[in-house]
Amino acid sequence: MLRVLWLQFLSQICHIWLWTLHTAYDYYCRRQWRQGRAALSFKLWRRWGR
Repeated sequence: MLRVLWLQFLSQICHIWLWTLHTAYDYYCRRQWRQGRAALSFKLWRRWGR
């Protein structure tokens, strides 16, 4: 019984940890993408805009 509770506890911690990592990574990527989008579109416009 104790082992089952321990396994549930560990899986819960892993789940929370993975969700936190995923959320932080998603937020970071969106922020980087928002900052990099203007520079990227400018580069593409310079390349194909003529």
